[in-house]
Amino acid sequence: MGKSCGHDWDIETRDMKRFQALVRLVVKTNDFPVSLTSILTVHHNLVTFGVEPSFLRPQNVRAYFLPSEVCVSLKRSSVFEGDDLVGRFQCHPVVLDDATLPGLPATLES
Repeated sequence: MGKSCGHDWDIETRDMKRFQALVRLVVKTNDFPVSLTSILTVHHNLVTFGVEPSFLRPQNVRAYFLPSEVCVSLKRSSVFEGDDLVGRFQCHPVVLDDATLPGLPATLES
């Protein structure tokens, strides 16, 4: 497919297929091979990658996240303030930022 209008359809197609395979695995096995935080973060990144730049604010900039960064932010948020179980969750990049995940910033920006 290649690029059109500055968008790399090959990257989007590749990563979306990998994401769909991950979701199918979760549904089939009823097991999460990675954390839900990781799955939701890469889903956000994939959706963001597919948005037409003119719809992005501010200044047509896409914001991609790493699951470990999202984890730390969630733990600090008022939503989970005082939640001991969430407070004990480890946000270590080695665990959450699995390089095989589709939709990580490094794969989308390559």
